[in-house]
Amino acid sequence: MLANLRGALDRLGVPGTLRGHSMESVTLRIRSLSLTALALSGCGPGGPGRLEPVELGPEGKVERRVGELVAEHVARVRSAPGDALAHGTLGLVYQANELWAEAAASYGNAAMLDPSEALWRFHRAIALQQRGGDEEAFELLLQAAEELSEEAAVLQRLGDAYLERGEPHRAKKLFEGATHHAPGRAEGFHGLGAVCWELQDSEGAREALERAVLLDPSLHAAHYLLGTVYREMGRVEEAGIELALGLNRTPKGDPRLRGNRALPGPFARDIHRYAVTRNALMRRAIGQIERGKLGIARRLLEELHHEHPQDLAVLNNLAVSLLHLGETEEALRLWNRALEMDPDSVDTHMALAGGLLDQGFTSRATEHAVRVLELAPELGESHYAYARVLVGQGASEAALDALEHSLELDPRRTDAWLLAGDLLLELERHAEASRHYRRAVRTRPDSVAAHLGMARAAVGLGRRQAALKAFEAAKRYGPSNPAVAEFARELNR
Repeated sequence: MLANLRGALDRLGVPGTLRGHSMESVTLRIRSLSLTALALSGCGPGGPGRLEPVELGPEGKVERRVGELVAEHVARVRSAPGDALAHGTLGLVYQANELWAEAAASYGNAAMLDPSEALWRFHRAIALQQRGGDEEAFELLLQAAEELSEEAAVLQRLGDAYLERGEPHRAKKLFEGATHHAPGRAEGFHGLGAVCWELQDSEGAREALERAVLLDPSLHAAHYLLGTVYREMGRVEEAGIELALGLNRTPKGDPRLRGNRALPGPFARDIHRYAVTRNALMRRAIGQIERGKLGIARRLLEELHHEHPQDLAVLNNLAVSLLHLGETEEALRLWNRALEMDPDSVDTHMALAGGLLDQGFTSRATEHAVRVLELAPELGESHYAYARVLVGQGASEAALDALEHSLELDPRRTDAWLLAGDLLLELERHAEASRHYRRAVRTRPDSVAAHLGMARAAVGLGRRQAALKAFEAAKRYGPSNPAVAEFARELNR
């Protein structure tokens, strides 16, 4: 059976993601599925042989791209109604686009057709949790964990469920398993820290949560919980830093696991690929811009702009990608159009301030930065944008004041800590610069610029050993970074 599954991977567009597991038949209780579109046909003594595809109901309005992708995979199921992988892949399409009822039903079909594949039960559990079906989801997670005992994503989900049910001792074993099988991921350590905190093991919570934020500084809920642990331990200054890093990023309610992310499972790449909503494509395009893959970002954003011509976020990000590709006039044309659509758009003025400054148009950039401050003085990003134009004007002290305002409002801004450190270094205020670079490292431990800044500040303070230590960290995170090589030459002079 598994050989047949692997042979069908390319045909169904799921290359290399389905792992083989135990071939022993597992009894599965599938309760009534909520969609009337699920119908049995041709059931034989060995179980259902053919199942109709789960289709969107008449009330289910979806974006064009989603509808086309669903229709494509529904057609594949119709051509192979007895193929569990076809039904499961349709479930992945539904899950990727957050159509949870249809996803749960499709995974139920796949599990009926192939009870030996625990991944379908695991994904049905995920979909049911989103629909509020916690009890059936819990039973399915228990079954999946028995067969996928080395799959960190499964262990984490079941651990979360046990913690929510008030059984932290059982949850702890599962999170320990998740960290063992995924030692390079932060999510399992966040869960383990939450369990230790629930069990009043402050030291265990501290150790796990420090590991979590080191592995992924963007996991704000882990910062918040670590701050809570530090506060309980009397480490007030560190608690303040961590609580600030998590503040306003952790949903209200019990902060133990709120805001934690799920570990990626075997189908994570496929789910990412099948996510074709406007929001999913926007996230993908922004990620490409951040990675410097501007051509890919441009193509994605141009397609989105064609479909959503009035979408300011799409327009602004397309303009940013064009600007970085050297197409300044076209970028400015798009921004002017965005301002015609909404003269008071903070995002548009913010993007124009940064874009014009990067092109050397400091005076025009200042106009937009001032407008951003008028429109949104409560945002740290507004003060950071203003600080950048002040730097462009050579007003370092005023820029430092603006950066302090920015960091008071949002202490998570690595860029603001770095820019303030750079300005303080230029003013030969080395001790202050060192403190700012340290805070930058706290928010982004893998920042080469922050470690090099600490090294330069240490040189200014005459602390060569501290400079060498910071330089070694910079080399570890950016061995081929030109700035690292340049600083090495400075040290050897």
